[in-house]
Amino acid sequence: MVHKIVWALSKNQICIRHADDRVNVHETFVAFIIPPDTSGHSLANAVKDVLLRLTLPFDNLRAQTYDGAANMTGAFTGCQAVISQDNPLVLFFHCSAHCVNLVAEYTSESCVLVRDSLQFVNEIGVIYKRSVKYHNMFDIAANAYNSPSSLKPICPTRWLCRVQSVSAVLDQYAAVLSSIEEISMEASGEMATKAAALLDRFSDGKAVIGLKISRMVFGLLEELNRSLQSSSYTVSGMLQAVSTVKSQLLKLHTEEQFDELYNNVTVM
Repeated sequence: MVHKIVWALSKNQICIRHADDRVNVHETFVAFIIPPDTSGHSLANAVKDVLLRLTLPFDNLRAQTYDGAANMTGAFTGCQAVISQDNPLVLFFHCSAHCVNLVAEYTSESCVLVRDSLQFVNEIGVIYKRSVKYHNMFDIAANAYNSPSSLKPICPTRWLCRVQSVSAVLDQYAAVLSSIEEISMEASGEMATKAAALLDRFSDGKAVIGLKISRMVFGLLEELNRSLQSSSYTVSGMLQAVSTVKSQLLKLHTEEQFDELYNNVTVM
């Protein structure tokens, strides 16, 4: 029985999640499609067309999972609504991984310390990606501090893909400060001003605290996000994963944990 259609709209992919006779869950890629437009009706027709071509009964469809885009989740003309009109048994569920991503976004925006620290990381990534000269300055500094790695801007939409960028800055903090200082002295105009401002911000312990908090919180949410996208996960398994991560986050919300974090930052 086909019990869920998973549509990766950004890649025009159709995946079908289904259960076999022993109720083992499988998720299978079946097609690339190019709909005439991105309206809810066109996308719903594309789903129906794929099922028809694969001789899969539309009446056996039981669930749909999309993100929060209006053309997918709209109550009247969204893809899920159009499909549900023809088959009332098809329930719609907001993509759990997308929900976690939204939680991370709103959480970050509500904390000025974390929000600004992440923006600083993005600005550093932009500088190093903009010019080979600046990239080489960082490579030289990284080799001097024995921390060879790379820096990159943070993803503007996937909030739970940012831990790697944050960790790269924290793990190479001395090299980052050294290279930014060199850029501020050797560059000119806007770049020199931006580098000097970043040097001032990253020389402040507040930025380090913000980044460490980001890595702790978003690290747990990133693990949850990966588990929620597992092809073998069930609803009960997802709920258990959420409960576990919630417990871990609550353990971080203590005076002892903050004192430990503050002492680590002070030493750093």
